[in-house]
Amino acid sequence: MKLKYLEKVVEEKIHELLRIFNENPTFFLSERDVQCFLYSLLIRDSVISRYHPIFKRKNLKERTKTILVHTEKLREREDRKENYDVSIWQRKKIVSLDEWEPLIGIEIKFNRGPYKTKRGTPSSVEKDITKLSRLKKGYLLWLNWNKKRIKPEYIEALKKHLKRKKYKNIKVYCLDYYKSMKKVIDSREIKDIEV
Repeated sequence: MKLKYLEKVVEEKIHELLRIFNENPTFFLSERDVQCFLYSLLIRDSVISRYHPIFKRKNLKERTKTILVHTEKLREREDRKENYDVSIWQRKKIVSLDEWEPLIGIEIKFNRGPYKTKRGTPSSVEKDITKLSRLKKGYLLWLNWNKKRIKPEYIEALKKHLKRKKYKNIKVYCLDYYKSMKKVIDSREIKDIEV
């Protein structure tokens, strides 16, 4: 399965999630709700669901299989540990945790009211973008149904961050329910999107 196909599937599922979020934001009471919903959309995809690599591990008596989509799977590197809210991993026949690499990572930022959140500034968003940039493709979903809106200057700051760092493999989707703002940002432009 080629990366371009996976990107297409992921973007279709992100748009489906955004459409549902826009219609019924209170389906999602936590970031974990968003994560689980997106995970379920991805694992039900007709092509992604066909692939089940054999999982190689010494303490498993039998050959067992895994799937390509995972949540919060820790990826240990020599210099850091990283995990992604949702990740899609390489398609291989046999995999081991030491060698298996994610191709696509998705990070979710979720604000909702009336509870206080610490996601009001782009700083944690920028950290997630930097983490996602280490993969073949990264997506950041910034969703809000809190009365405290995603400010236009945050969107501009994100665009500048993407451009300054020359991240061409990242897309950021912003959906602010109260502001009726629906944007997709990449290193080249900020566009309105239909959901």
